[in-house]
Amino acid sequence: MRRDLLVLLPFLGAVVVFAGVALWRPASPSVPEVALDVGAGPGAGDRVRLGDLVGEVVLLDFWASWCRPCYRGVPVLNDLADVPGLRIYGVNVEALAPEALREAHGTLGARFPTLDDRDGALQAAFGVQNLPTMVALDRTGAVAFVEVGVPDPESLRRRLVELGVSPRL
Repeated sequence: MRRDLLVLLPFLGAVVVFAGVALWRPASPSVPEVALDVGAGPGAGDRVRLGDLVGEVVLLDFWASWCRPCYRGVPVLNDLADVPGLRIYGVNVEALAPEALREAHGTLGARFPTLDDRDGALQAAFGVQNLPTMVALDRTGAVAFVEVGVPDPESLRRRLVELGVSPRL
Protein backbone atom coordinates (compact mmCIF):
# COMPACT_ATOMS: atom_id res chain seq x y z
CA MET A 1 0.00 0.00 0.00
CA ARG A 2 2.75 2.41 0.93
CA ARG A 3 4.56 1.68 -2.30
CA ASP A 4 1.41 2.48 -4.33
CA LEU A 5 1.21 5.83 -2.61
CA LEU A 6 4.84 6.60 -3.48
CA VAL A 7 4.14 5.80 -7.11
CA LEU A 8 1.12 8.12 -7.16
CA LEU A 9 2.75 11.10 -5.42
CA PRO A 10 4.55 12.49 -8.48
CA PHE A 11 1.36 12.17 -10.51
CA LEU A 12 -0.74 13.90 -7.84
CA GLY A 13 1.85 16.65 -7.56
CA ALA A 14 1.72 17.24 -11.31
CA VAL A 15 -2.08 17.43 -11.21
CA VAL A 16 -2.01 20.01 -8.41
CA VAL A 17 0.61 22.13 -10.21
CA PHE A 18 -1.28 21.95 -13.52
CA ALA A 19 -4.59 22.88 -11.87
CA GLY A 20 -2.93 25.84 -10.17
CA VAL A 21 -1.48 27.09 -13.44
CA ALA A 22 -4.74 26.58 -15.34
CA LEU A 23 -6.78 28.48 -12.75
CA TRP A 24 -4.31 31.33 -12.11
CA ARG A 25 -5.38 34.76 -13.29
CA PRO A 26 -3.53 38.03 -12.71
CA ALA A 27 -4.95 40.15 -9.89
CA SER A 28 -5.66 42.98 -12.30
CA PRO A 29 -5.40 42.97 -16.07
CA SER A 30 -2.52 44.97 -17.41
CA VAL A 31 -3.16 47.47 -20.14
CA PRO A 32 -0.07 47.99 -22.31
CA GLU A 33 1.70 51.18 -21.30
CA VAL A 34 1.45 52.68 -24.75
CA ALA A 35 0.73 56.32 -25.54
CA LEU A 36 0.15 57.39 -29.14
CA ASP A 37 -0.65 60.64 -30.88
CA VAL A 38 -3.98 61.09 -32.62
CA GLY A 39 -2.67 61.61 -36.13
CA ALA A 40 -5.98 62.32 -37.84
CA GLY A 41 -9.68 62.75 -37.19
CA PRO A 42 -11.37 64.07 -34.05
CA GLY A 43 -8.80 65.11 -31.45
CA ALA A 44 -5.90 65.29 -33.92
CA GLY A 45 -2.77 66.31 -32.04
CA ASP A 46 -3.94 64.85 -28.72
CA ARG A 47 -2.06 62.01 -27.04
CA VAL A 48 -3.95 58.87 -25.99
CA ARG A 49 -2.72 56.54 -23.24
CA LEU A 50 -4.51 53.19 -23.12
CA GLY A 51 -4.43 53.18 -19.33
CA ASP A 52 -6.54 56.34 -19.33
CA LEU A 53 -9.32 54.48 -21.18
CA VAL A 54 -9.95 51.91 -18.44
CA GLY A 55 -13.64 52.16 -17.52
CA GLU A 56 -14.80 52.27 -21.13
CA VAL A 57 -15.11 49.63 -23.82
CA VAL A 58 -12.51 50.32 -26.51
CA LEU A 59 -12.31 49.11 -30.11
CA LEU A 60 -8.91 49.42 -31.78
CA ASP A 61 -9.12 49.02 -35.56
CA PHE A 62 -5.66 48.31 -37.00
CA TRP A 63 -5.37 49.41 -40.63
CA ALA A 64 -3.04 50.59 -43.40
CA SER A 65 -3.70 52.75 -46.45
CA TRP A 66 -2.80 49.91 -48.85
CA CYS A 67 -5.23 47.45 -47.17
CA ARG A 68 -8.41 47.40 -49.27
CA PRO A 69 -10.44 45.26 -46.78
CA CYS A 70 -9.63 47.88 -44.13
CA TYR A 71 -11.80 50.36 -46.04
CA ARG A 72 -14.83 48.02 -45.91
CA GLY A 73 -14.81 47.86 -42.11
CA VAL A 74 -14.92 51.61 -41.52
CA PRO A 75 -18.68 52.07 -42.25
CA VAL A 76 -19.46 49.37 -39.65
CA LEU A 77 -17.41 51.26 -37.05
CA ASN A 78 -18.76 54.66 -38.14
CA ASP A 79 -22.26 53.38 -37.25
CA LEU A 80 -20.99 52.84 -33.68
CA ALA A 81 -18.93 56.01 -33.34
CA ASP A 82 -21.45 57.85 -31.14
CA VAL A 83 -22.43 54.98 -28.82
CA PRO A 84 -22.10 56.05 -25.15
CA GLY A 85 -19.43 54.13 -23.22
CA LEU A 86 -17.64 53.03 -26.38
CA ARG A 87 -14.38 54.48 -27.69
CA ILE A 88 -13.24 53.64 -31.21
CA TYR A 89 -9.75 54.35 -32.51
CA GLY A 90 -8.28 53.53 -35.84
CA VAL A 91 -4.64 52.49 -35.52
CA ASN A 92 -2.53 53.17 -38.59
CA VAL A 93 0.47 50.83 -38.67
CA GLU A 94 2.44 52.57 -41.43
CA ALA A 95 5.25 55.08 -41.13
CA LEU A 96 3.33 57.81 -42.95
CA ALA A 97 4.17 61.50 -42.91
CA PRO A 98 1.54 63.47 -40.95
CA GLU A 99 -0.08 64.89 -44.09
CA ALA A 100 -0.23 61.44 -45.72
CA LEU A 101 -1.84 59.99 -42.59
CA ARG A 102 -4.50 62.72 -42.59
CA GLU A 103 -5.13 62.09 -46.28
CA ALA A 104 -5.42 58.31 -45.79
CA HIS A 105 -7.78 58.84 -42.84
CA GLY A 106 -9.92 61.10 -45.02
CA THR A 107 -9.99 58.51 -47.81
CA LEU A 108 -11.13 55.90 -45.28
CA GLY A 109 -14.02 58.17 -44.33
CA ALA A 110 -13.60 57.38 -40.63
CA ARG A 111 -15.61 59.47 -38.15
CA PHE A 112 -13.39 58.31 -35.29
CA PRO A 113 -9.77 59.26 -34.45
CA THR A 114 -6.78 57.46 -35.92
CA LEU A 115 -3.76 56.80 -33.74
CA ASP A 116 -0.34 56.99 -35.36
CA ASP A 117 1.47 53.71 -34.54
CA ARG A 118 4.42 54.35 -36.86
CA ASP A 119 6.88 52.43 -34.65
CA GLY A 120 4.50 49.48 -34.21
CA ALA A 121 4.35 49.64 -30.40
CA LEU A 122 0.60 49.06 -30.15
CA GLN A 123 0.64 46.53 -32.97
CA ALA A 124 3.34 44.56 -31.11
CA ALA A 125 1.59 44.89 -27.74
CA PHE A 126 -1.45 43.06 -29.12
CA GLY A 127 0.41 40.76 -31.52
CA VAL A 128 -1.43 42.08 -34.58
CA GLN A 129 -0.08 40.40 -37.72
CA ASN A 130 -2.93 40.73 -40.25
CA LEU A 131 -5.00 43.65 -41.43
CA PRO A 132 -7.63 44.63 -40.72
CA THR A 133 -7.63 43.44 -37.12
CA MET A 134 -9.94 44.75 -34.43
CA VAL A 135 -9.00 44.41 -30.76
CA ALA A 136 -11.76 45.00 -28.22
CA LEU A 137 -10.88 45.93 -24.65
CA ASP A 138 -13.40 45.54 -21.86
CA ARG A 139 -13.91 48.11 -19.11
CA THR A 140 -10.98 46.69 -17.09
CA GLY A 141 -8.60 47.10 -20.04
CA ALA A 142 -8.41 43.36 -20.72
CA VAL A 143 -8.69 42.03 -24.27
CA ALA A 144 -12.30 40.90 -24.68
CA PHE A 145 -11.96 39.65 -28.25
CA VAL A 146 -9.90 39.98 -31.41
CA GLU A 147 -11.43 39.88 -34.87
CA VAL A 148 -9.36 39.57 -38.02
CA GLY A 149 -10.98 40.74 -41.25
CA VAL A 150 -13.95 42.96 -41.99
CA PRO A 151 -16.28 42.98 -38.96
CA ASP A 152 -19.78 41.59 -39.30
CA PRO A 153 -22.14 44.33 -38.00
CA GLU A 154 -24.59 42.05 -36.19
CA SER A 155 -21.89 39.90 -34.60
CA LEU A 156 -20.04 43.00 -33.44
CA ARG A 157 -23.20 44.49 -31.93
CA ARG A 158 -23.90 41.24 -30.02
CA ARG A 159 -20.37 41.20 -28.65
CA LEU A 160 -20.64 44.83 -27.56
CA VAL A 161 -23.90 44.10 -25.72
CA GLU A 162 -22.07 41.28 -23.89
CA LEU A 163 -19.53 43.91 -22.81
CA GLY A 164 -22.27 46.19 -21.46
CA VAL A 165 -22.47 48.60 -24.38
CA SER A 166 -25.87 49.21 -25.97
CA PRO A 167 -25.48 50.05 -29.64
CA ARG A 168 -28.63 51.02 -31.48
CA LEU A 169 -29.78 48.23 -33.74
